[in-house]
Amino acid sequence: MKLTDVTKKIIGVICLLTLLFTVAAALFIRHFGVLDFALGAILGAGLSVYKVISLDRMVSAAQEGRPARGIHLRYILRFLLTGGVLLVGALVPFVNFWGVVAGIFTLPLAAFSMRFVKTAD
Repeated sequence: MKLTDVTKKIIGVICLLTLLFTVAAALFIRHFGVLDFALGAILGAGLSVYKVISLDRMVSAAQEGRPARGIHLRYILRFLLTGGVLLVGALVPFVNFWGVVAGIFTLPLAAFSMRFVKTAD
């Protein structure tokens, strides 16, 4: 699986943001509940990384002229996965819901931060 440079940078920013969110939570949650938050953040960030890789594959297929079959199905799959991960965060007692939300929000924050990062053209 060959990823583009932008995708690699977005994944790196997602990992960095997840670490920052977890450290910030550790400063506010001063007991073992921070582990629940960290697990939720990792779960949400993992979903965000999956979304970035999935979008990268679809864009690469379109650029190479290969037929990108199932674009709508993949979109619905990503949407349902997001709902499923949020449901896991809400129902599983050892996964913090707000950690999941923070992990999911790393994707738009990372995508926005790409405006300020120099990429090779």
